[in-house]
Amino acid sequence: MKVIERSSKKSQPAEGRGGGLGSLRLGKGLGAELQAQETIISILGRLLDNRFTLVRNVELPQSQYVIPMLLIGPPGVKVLLPVTLRGVYRARLDEWEQMDELRQNFKPATPNLLIYAQQIAEAVQAYLKTQGYKPSSVEAVLVFTDPGVYVEMAKPAARIVLIDALERFIAGLLQSPPYQDRGEVQAMVDAFTRILEAPVKASSVPEQDVFSLVEEQPRSKLPELVRRMPRGDKAVSALNKIPFTTRQWYLLGCLLILNIVILVAFVVFILISY
Repeated sequence: MKVIERSSKKSQPAEGRGGGLGSLRLGKGLGAELQAQETIISILGRLLDNRFTLVRNVELPQSQYVIPMLLIGPPGVKVLLPVTLRGVYRARLDEWEQMDELRQNFKPATPNLLIYAQQIAEAVQAYLKTQGYKPSSVEAVLVFTDPGVYVEMAKPAARIVLIDALERFIAGLLQSPPYQDRGEVQAMVDAFTRILEAPVKASSVPEQDVFSLVEEQPRSKLPELVRRMPRGDKAVSALNKIPFTTRQWYLLGCLLILNIVILVAFVVFILISY
């Protein structure tokens, strides 16, 4: 079996569902999930031949899905979703339930892994159609890697495989009738490995930082009145144009001197009083 690694920032598992069904973490955490993937890959690599290719961390364009493992071969496309949960669960049609240890009954569990598996399989199928490939056998498989899990199954909407039954699942793949030949398998592998994110167009509007300490430039010019005030020689010329006679200038000067004398006398009076 050939293994193709693809990784990016977007491919790293998130803490939960967030705003959509991206790289949903189905279990204990990132470390456990990566270990579960390695466990599955080691078993697949030991039993599958080079007709099969495993592509890791596949990002579907125009969607929030990041698929941890895609197994592509003559039987079709298998979306392998490692699950590290433990406990007692029940999968009945599209209902996903967990055993309540206190009340000893089943209650709905979130996220619903069966619905998630169906949706991600439909997304893969839709992507293949956009690439011009004929409808293929696309199946999502929930692979439980923790031996401490038990799943009661009653016609579940998605394929469930426990870790101790993974070899039987692989044997079934090897015995399945081929849906596509070697060339079609390689073309489908290329369709998933050439997925590139569209470049982000740079915005011509500069980004504003509301927390920046840099003072903003004045958004408006000086008021119209201030801009029109004369300066320098123009100011002297403007003063000469004021319509005051010589007698009026003389009276203004006398009033100014009188005000100064009164102010000085008031200050002297205050100082003498104290």
